Amino acid sequence: MACNIKEETVILSFDFNQEVFKEIALPNYENGKQEVVKFVGAFKGSLSVFISSPLSRTKRGSKYFDLWVMKDYGVVDSWTKMFTIKIDGGISRIFTFTKYDAEIVLQDKKKNVLVYNIDAGTIKYLETEEDPTNQELKLVTSENSLVLIEEQNEQFDHWEYYNPRIVEEDTDEEGMSYY
Repeated sequence: MACNIKEETVILSFDFNQEVFKEIALPNYENGKQEVVKFVGAFKGSLSVFISSPLSRTKRGSKYFDLWVMKDYGVVDSWTKMFTIKIDGGISRIFTFTKYDAEIVLQDKKKNVLVYNIDAGTIKYLETEEDPTNQELKLVTSENSLVLIEEQNEQFDHWEYYNPRIVEEDTDEEGMSYY
Protein backbone atom coordinates (compact mmCIF):
# COMPACT_ATOMS: atom_id res chain seq x y z
CA MET A 1 0.00 0.00 0.00
CA ALA A 2 1.19 3.49 -0.78
CA CYS A 3 -0.04 7.03 -1.32
CA ASN A 4 0.50 8.65 -4.69
CA ILE A 5 1.06 12.34 -5.46
CA LYS A 6 -2.71 12.96 -5.31
CA GLU A 7 -2.69 11.45 -1.78
CA GLU A 8 -4.81 8.50 -2.92
CA THR A 9 -4.18 5.09 -1.40
CA VAL A 10 -3.00 2.67 -4.09
CA ILE A 11 -1.48 -0.79 -4.32
CA LEU A 12 2.15 -0.53 -5.32
CA SER A 13 3.34 -3.46 -7.44
CA PHE A 14 6.69 -4.26 -9.01
CA ASP A 15 6.93 -5.56 -12.57
CA PHE A 16 9.97 -7.86 -12.61
CA ASN A 17 10.09 -8.03 -16.42
CA GLN A 18 10.25 -4.26 -16.91
CA GLU A 19 11.86 -3.59 -13.50
CA VAL A 20 9.48 -0.74 -12.70
CA PHE A 21 6.96 0.03 -9.98
CA LYS A 22 3.31 0.41 -10.97
CA GLU A 23 0.29 1.80 -9.16
CA ILE A 24 -2.95 -0.15 -9.03
CA ALA A 25 -5.99 1.92 -8.08
CA LEU A 26 -8.35 0.59 -5.43
CA PRO A 27 -12.03 -0.07 -6.10
CA ASN A 28 -14.32 2.95 -6.30
CA TYR A 29 -17.22 3.13 -3.87
CA GLU A 30 -20.49 4.72 -4.89
CA ASN A 31 -19.94 7.58 -2.44
CA GLY A 32 -16.54 8.37 -3.97
CA LYS A 33 -14.78 8.11 -0.61
CA GLN A 34 -11.82 5.82 -0.16
CA GLU A 35 -12.23 3.39 2.68
CA VAL A 36 -9.64 1.77 4.98
CA VAL A 37 -7.84 -1.18 3.40
CA LYS A 38 -7.32 -4.03 5.89
CA PHE A 39 -5.66 -6.68 3.71
CA VAL A 40 -4.13 -7.17 0.28
CA GLY A 41 -3.75 -10.73 -0.98
CA ALA A 42 -4.89 -13.31 -3.49
CA PHE A 43 -8.36 -14.86 -3.60
CA LYS A 44 -8.90 -17.69 -6.08
CA GLY A 45 -5.78 -16.62 -7.94
CA SER A 46 -6.76 -12.96 -8.32
CA LEU A 47 -5.57 -9.80 -6.60
CA SER A 48 -7.92 -9.03 -3.71
CA VAL A 49 -8.40 -6.44 -0.98
CA PHE A 50 -10.48 -6.35 2.20
CA ILE A 51 -11.83 -2.87 2.70
CA SER A 52 -13.83 -1.40 5.55
CA SER A 53 -17.37 -1.10 4.21
CA PRO A 54 -19.35 2.17 4.18
CA LEU A 55 -22.00 0.21 6.15
CA SER A 56 -19.68 0.45 9.16
CA ARG A 57 -20.40 4.15 9.42
CA THR A 58 -24.18 3.69 9.34
CA LYS A 59 -24.69 0.76 11.72
CA ARG A 60 -23.35 1.33 15.22
CA GLY A 61 -21.51 -1.47 17.03
CA SER A 62 -20.92 -3.65 13.99
CA LYS A 63 -18.08 -3.54 11.52
CA TYR A 64 -18.58 -4.58 7.92
CA PHE A 65 -15.80 -5.51 5.52
CA ASP A 66 -16.04 -6.01 1.76
CA LEU A 67 -13.88 -8.39 -0.25
CA TRP A 68 -13.03 -6.96 -3.66
CA VAL A 69 -11.34 -9.02 -6.39
CA MET A 70 -9.65 -7.67 -9.51
CA LYS A 71 -10.92 -10.00 -12.25
CA ASP A 72 -8.60 -8.64 -14.97
CA TYR A 73 -5.21 -7.74 -13.48
CA GLY A 74 -4.35 -4.08 -13.94
CA VAL A 75 -7.82 -3.08 -15.19
CA VAL A 76 -9.36 -0.81 -12.54
CA ASP A 77 -12.92 -1.33 -13.83
CA SER A 78 -12.60 -5.07 -13.24
CA TRP A 79 -12.73 -4.71 -9.42
CA THR A 80 -15.74 -6.77 -8.29
CA LYS A 81 -17.22 -6.86 -4.79
CA MET A 82 -17.52 -10.55 -3.89
CA PHE A 83 -19.18 -10.34 -0.47
CA THR A 84 -19.49 -8.39 2.78
CA ILE A 85 -18.79 -9.87 6.20
CA LYS A 86 -19.91 -8.50 9.55
CA ILE A 87 -17.64 -8.81 12.58
CA ASP A 88 -18.90 -7.42 15.89
CA GLY A 89 -16.25 -5.15 17.35
CA GLY A 90 -14.18 -5.02 14.17
CA ILE A 91 -11.07 -6.66 12.76
CA SER A 92 -7.52 -5.89 13.81
CA ARG A 93 -5.77 -8.23 11.33
CA ILE A 94 -6.61 -10.52 8.46
CA PHE A 95 -4.07 -13.31 8.19
CA THR A 96 -4.91 -15.41 5.16
CA PHE A 97 -7.40 -17.43 3.21
CA THR A 98 -7.35 -21.15 3.95
CA LYS A 99 -6.71 -23.80 1.34
CA TYR A 100 -9.20 -23.62 -1.53
CA ASP A 101 -10.20 -20.10 -0.38
CA ALA A 102 -13.12 -21.48 1.62
CA GLU A 103 -12.36 -19.64 4.86
CA ILE A 104 -10.62 -16.51 6.12
CA VAL A 105 -8.44 -16.52 9.25
CA LEU A 106 -8.55 -13.21 11.10
CA GLN A 107 -8.17 -11.55 14.47
CA ASP A 108 -10.72 -9.29 16.10
CA LYS A 109 -10.01 -6.15 18.12
CA LYS A 110 -9.94 -8.22 21.35
CA LYS A 111 -7.18 -10.42 19.79
CA ASN A 112 -9.47 -13.44 19.46
CA VAL A 113 -8.59 -15.59 16.44
CA LEU A 114 -11.55 -16.56 14.31
CA VAL A 115 -12.29 -18.35 11.08
CA TYR A 116 -14.98 -16.99 8.77
CA ASN A 117 -16.54 -19.59 6.46
CA ILE A 118 -17.25 -17.82 3.19
CA ASP A 119 -19.92 -20.20 1.85
CA ALA A 120 -21.85 -20.65 5.10
CA GLY A 121 -21.33 -17.09 6.37
CA THR A 122 -20.45 -18.46 9.81
CA ILE A 123 -17.77 -17.50 12.31
CA LYS A 124 -15.86 -19.99 14.47
CA TYR A 125 -13.67 -18.72 17.30
CA LEU A 126 -10.45 -20.67 17.78
CA GLU A 127 -9.65 -21.49 21.37
CA THR A 128 -6.21 -20.77 22.76
CA GLU A 129 -4.74 -21.83 26.07
CA GLU A 130 -3.70 -18.32 26.99
CA ASP A 131 -5.59 -15.09 27.39
CA PRO A 132 -5.73 -13.72 23.82
CA THR A 133 -4.97 -10.18 24.98
CA ASN A 134 -1.57 -11.33 26.31
CA GLN A 135 -0.32 -13.13 23.23
CA GLU A 136 1.19 -12.19 19.91
CA LEU A 137 0.10 -14.39 17.05
CA LYS A 138 2.01 -15.16 13.89
CA LEU A 139 0.50 -17.36 11.24
CA VAL A 140 2.78 -19.48 9.10
CA THR A 141 1.58 -21.23 5.99
CA SER A 142 3.32 -24.35 4.77
CA GLU A 143 3.20 -26.56 1.73
CA ASN A 144 3.99 -30.21 1.25
CA SER A 145 7.49 -30.80 -0.02
CA LEU A 146 9.41 -33.68 -1.50
CA VAL A 147 12.59 -32.55 0.28
CA LEU A 148 13.51 -35.06 2.97
CA ILE A 149 14.27 -33.78 6.45
CA GLU A 150 17.52 -35.80 6.54
CA GLU A 151 18.70 -33.99 3.41
CA GLN A 152 17.90 -30.66 5.05
CA ASN A 153 19.89 -31.69 8.14
CA GLU A 154 22.86 -32.72 5.97
CA GLN A 155 22.75 -29.35 4.25
CA PHE A 156 22.62 -27.60 7.63
CA ASP A 157 25.55 -29.67 8.95
CA HIS A 158 27.56 -28.74 5.86
CA TRP A 159 26.74 -25.06 6.38
CA GLU A 160 27.59 -25.29 10.09
CA TYR A 161 31.00 -26.76 9.29
CA TYR A 162 31.88 -23.74 7.16
CA ASN A 163 30.33 -21.15 9.46
CA PRO A 164 32.38 -20.74 12.67
CA ARG A 165 29.73 -18.52 14.32
CA ILE A 166 27.58 -21.57 15.11
CA VAL A 167 28.30 -23.00 18.55
CA GLU A 168 28.13 -26.68 19.40
CA GLU A 169 24.83 -28.39 20.11
CA ASP A 170 23.56 -28.43 23.72
CA THR A 171 20.53 -29.98 25.38
CA ASP A 172 18.31 -28.57 28.09
CA GLU A 173 16.77 -30.38 31.10
CA GLU A 174 13.98 -31.80 28.94
CA GLY A 175 16.41 -33.21 26.39
CA MET A 176 15.58 -30.61 23.72
CA SER A 177 18.46 -29.82 21.38
CA TYR A 178 19.43 -26.28 20.54
CA TYR A 179 22.40 -24.42 19.08
